[in-house]
Amino acid sequence: VEDYFNAKMRLFEELLPAGAPAVINVDSERGKQAAERAREKGLNVLSVGRGGEALRVLSVSRKGSGQHLELEVMGHVHTVELPLVGDFQVSNALVAAGLVL
Repeated sequence: VEDYFNAKMRLFEELLPAGAPAVINVDSERGKQAAERAREKGLNVLSVGRGGEALRVLSVSRKGSGQHLELEVMGHVHTVELPLVGDFQVSNALVAAGLVL
């Protein structure tokens, strides 16, 4: 697990130039560590998740084969119907949306 995490950190520490965006879900200790390492490298960190600053999950409710999300995006509240199930799908959607921002 440690080797995998350090390999992913190469994206932030070796491959991206200073000032480049880094979208990171900060809902886990590893996510928080990744965000800190990216900031130390001088990247523009856009944090997402329940503890995110750019995209914050306010609530998630399961609906059949999908999920209803309430998100705060740059200070504005939005609702989203995500036609996918699983917490990892919410995380993936947040990171994708962060990349768009």
